[in-house]
Amino acid sequence: TPPPPSPPPADAPSSPTKPEQPKLTPERKALESKLHASLLEAFDCATKQLQECNLVHDGKVEVQIWLTENSASVLDELRKAGFEPAAGQSPTRTLVGKLPVEKLQALAQMSEVKFVSLVRK
Repeated sequence: TPPPPSPPPADAPSSPTKPEQPKLTPERKALESKLHASLLEAFDCATKQLQECNLVHDGKVEVQIWLTENSASVLDELRKAGFEPAAGQSPTRTLVGKLPVEKLQALAQMSEVKFVSLVRK
């Protein structure tokens, strides 16, 4: 008679997992929760250093940022993250400007940032 099957290794997952869905890091979860899908695509495209990233121009993307509050300290944090606000904006909780695409990660980590999308034209 054949031997009984050996038990699965201790580090094997208890339930089958889908190989096409890697485990999401906290950083990736933040990106997915705060970035519009098209902006997330631009981030992924730039991260993979692909040449045909349509939404990225000179390494930057035009973004619209929704904030929980708009204060001088929040604006300062955004600028430190590389955000360049568009001229002539009134102080509201929605800002428009340019940001280096690789800085989207830092933006998503800010608690004052509610959501980020491409600029609506």
